[in-house]
Amino acid sequence: MLAPKVPIRNVVRSARYVRTAGIIFLFLCLVALLTTSFGQNAVTDLQQAADAVSREVLNSTRLHVLLPATHRDLNLCRNMLGLSILGYPAPTLLAWGEDGGHDFQLDQGTHIISKIVKLREYLEQIAPPGGDDDIVLVADGYDSWFQLRSDVLIKRYHAINAAANARIKRRLGKRTMQKAEISQRVIFGAAKACSNQPHTLACYPVPEPYTPRDLYGGNTDTVIGRNKHYSSRPKYLASGYMMGPVKDLRQILQRCQHKINNLPDFDRDNDNGSGTSDFLYHGDDSSVFARVFGEQEYQREVLRRKYSGATSWPGRMFGQRADSAGRVTYEGTTVKDILNPPFTHERMPDNIPDERLYEFGIGLDYGGDIGTNTLNSERDYSYIIHSTSHSDIMGEAPKELEHQQERDRRPRREEAKGVKQQVQEYWPERSEFDCAIRAQNDSLPRDISRSIKPYAAAPQIIVTMDGGVSPQDAPSNMTWSQVKLYTNLCLGSVPVIIHHNGDRDLRDRDWDKIWWQRYGSSLLDVAKSTKAKPQKWMRGFLGDDENNYLREERGTGVGAWSDKGFWVQWDDICPLDYEDSLFKGSS
Repeated sequence: MLAPKVPIRNVVRSARYVRTAGIIFLFLCLVALLTTSFGQNAVTDLQQAADAVSREVLNSTRLHVLLPATHRDLNLCRNMLGLSILGYPAPTLLAWGEDGGHDFQLDQGTHIISKIVKLREYLEQIAPPGGDDDIVLVADGYDSWFQLRSDVLIKRYHAINAAANARIKRRLGKRTMQKAEISQRVIFGAAKACSNQPHTLACYPVPEPYTPRDLYGGNTDTVIGRNKHYSSRPKYLASGYMMGPVKDLRQILQRCQHKINNLPDFDRDNDNGSGTSDFLYHGDDSSVFARVFGEQEYQREVLRRKYSGATSWPGRMFGQRADSAGRVTYEGTTVKDILNPPFTHERMPDNIPDERLYEFGIGLDYGGDIGTNTLNSERDYSYIIHSTSHSDIMGEAPKELEHQQERDRRPRREEAKGVKQQVQEYWPERSEFDCAIRAQNDSLPRDISRSIKPYAAAPQIIVTMDGGVSPQDAPSNMTWSQVKLYTNLCLGSVPVIIHHNGDRDLRDRDWDKIWWQRYGSSLLDVAKSTKAKPQKWMRGFLGDDENNYLREERGTGVGAWSDKGFWVQWDDICPLDYEDSLFKGSS
C-alpha cells in the first residue's frame, strides 16, 4: 500500500520548523552556558581588560597617594616601607600632627573620623590646570600594606572601570546611561557586611556582585558559615581604600559632608529600635560613603525603569520582569524588587528634579584586585608562592656555589610546594565552611608577571649580600611567581593592597611573610638615594617662595608630604627604635 502523498509545501514548512527549533535550542544552550559561567572566570576577564589598557593611558595617568595619619606609628611605617620599596610617589599624610587622634569634634557635636572632612578640605584646595583628572588613591594609613607596583594598580583601575561600565550597560541599558550620564569612575573596596542597619538605603539597594554564586558552595550568600557574614560575597562599600579622579572624589566628599551636616543625631523615623539608626554617629566613615553609594544604586534602578522600560527581549524570554534588576540576595533573603523589598525599609523621595543628583560614578572592587578587606575574610587569603617549578625557581646550579653555607642562603624547598600544601600550612584549621581553593599552581595574573621584577631595584646590593652569588642566580633575578604574595584563594586574584580591617593581630603575625622582608633594609637604602618629587599641586601649598619650594624638593626619596605642604623625613615618622620590628628577619 502506497503512503499518501504529502504536499511539498508541508515538507518545506516542517523543515523550517525543525531548523527554527534547532536555532532556538542552540541559542538557549548558549545563554545557559553564559549564565552558568558568568563570574566563574573573573580573574581571566580582568586580565583581558587589563591587556586592553594602552601604554599611552598607563603613562598619562598621574597618580597621587593620600594616607590619613595623624601621628607616627609602626604600622604607618609598614605601609610607607612598601610604598617606598615599590616605587610609589611620596604619599601625603592627611591631618598629620593634629590633636585628637583619628576623630575630632564637628560644630554640631557629631563625631566623625577625620578622613571625610580632611580629605574634602585637601581636595578642595587643589586647582591646578588639568589637576582635576589626576588619579588619587586614598588608603588607611595604619592598616594598609602594598605588595605590587603602581603599574599594576593603574592598569587594574582602568580595567575594572571598563569592565564595570560594560556590565552597567547590560543592566541599565545604553539609553539610561546616556540620559543620566552614568559611568563608573571611582572604585571603593567591597565588604561582606553593610556598615549601616540592613533596612537602610545604604544596604538593601546595592547590586549583586559579578563573582561566582557558588563561591562558598551551598552556603554562598546565606548566614551559614564561620559567622553570619562569612559566606557572603563582598558587595557592600568599604572605605579602607578608594581610587578615582580628583574632581569625582571631591564631589563625593562634598555629598558626604552634606550628609554629616544634615542628618539628625538620631534618625528616629528609620531606626529599627536598636537606637543606632546608622553608624555614622559612631565615627565610621564607611557608613557615610555607603549611604551615598546606596542612594546612587537606588536611583539608577529608578532610571532604568523610566528609560529602558521592559527588559531586553532575551530577558523577557527568560521571565525577567521590567520592575526587576534580576535576583538579589540580601542576607539569605531573595529580593525580587530592590525598590520595594518585602521587609520594612527606608525609602527615597519620589520625583527627584535632577536625575543626576545621586550619580557619583561609584563602583566597588568586587574581585579584590585593587585591594582586599580582611574583615570576615581572613581564611579567604593566604601567602603563597605561585611557581611550583623547581627549575624555574632555582635555575641551573651555579658553579660559584661550592660551599653548603652559600647554597643554604638560596630559597629551596618551600618554593617547590603546591598551592594547597602552602595553604594547609598557613591555615591548618580551614574547613568546609571556607571557600574552595580556586587559586592554582603556576597561574599568576599576567599583569603581575609583566611588571618589573620584585628585586630589580637593587641587584648589586643583593648579589653582594648573598655571598658571591652570580647575578643570574641571585634573588634580584627572581620573578613575581617566585615570591610570596597575599592571594585570594576563592578567586585566584592577587590584590595590590592588603587592608587589615579584620583581625589586626595579623599585622604582627604576618609581617615577616611580606615578600621584601629578607632584604627590606637594603631596598629602603636604595629608595633613600632617590629624590622626592612633590605632588604636582604642592607648589600652591608652599607659597610663591621659589627657594622654599626647591629646598623642600631636595628631601630624600623616603618620607611624606603633610597636607599643609611641608616635607616629613622618614626618621621623623619611623624612628630608630622601630627598626627591629620593621626589618624583622631582614638584611
